Amino acid sequence: MLDQAENDLAAERADISESEANHTAARAGPTQQQRAVAEAQIKAAAAALAVLQRRLDKTILRALADGVVTFTFSHRR
Repeated sequence: MLDQAENDLAAERADISESEANHTAARAGPTQQQRAVAEAQIKAAAAALAVLQRRLDKTILRALADGVVTFTFSHRR
């Protein structure tokens, strides 16, 4: 029983140490490497957005003049 209590105490101390380390890292903020990765991801996402925007722009039909379609004619074979 005493061994179990000592093991539980050691596990709790390890949890506290891990929590303190996580807290310290969180307060320190991201590292330069983490920032560089995030910036690269942002640039990649912006490039993908630009490609998709160009694709979307190609799907829009624009009339040469204002007007209303009153009659449509199609050839059927």
